[in-house]
Amino acid sequence: MINDIEKTLNQEFCCYGYRNMTGELREMGWIINHKKVYRLMKQSRLLYGGRIRPEPFKRDFIRFRSLTPERPLQYLSMDIKYVHVHGTGRNALLLTVIDIYSRKVLIHMLRNSIKKAMCWLCCH
Repeated sequence: MINDIEKTLNQEFCCYGYRNMTGELREMGWIINHKKVYRLMKQSRLLYGGRIRPEPFKRDFIRFRSLTPERPLQYLSMDIKYVHVHGTGRNALLLTVIDIYSRKVLIHMLRNSIKKAMCWLCCH
């Protein structure tokens, strides 16, 4: 049974947890409970967290992206967030542009849709 679990998990783009694996095993003809599958996968270190990411994710790329501006408006940072508008019952987009040097907000733009051209125009 462990071999069937490993064979299924080694397929491309397969990241099954124990519940999906239980369904797969039942389709293969096994009569098994999800608790037993969990126990077997845990003992064999085949659970999603242990098999896919055995060590913590390291963010080494962040150190290459740290900016040290020397003057205002040298680097700008943009961020888009969803904001729920209660009266309409919809989400709107809030674009914020920040100057990295002074950490001051240059513009807030609240729209129902923001296209790439709008982001470019608000900064120039």
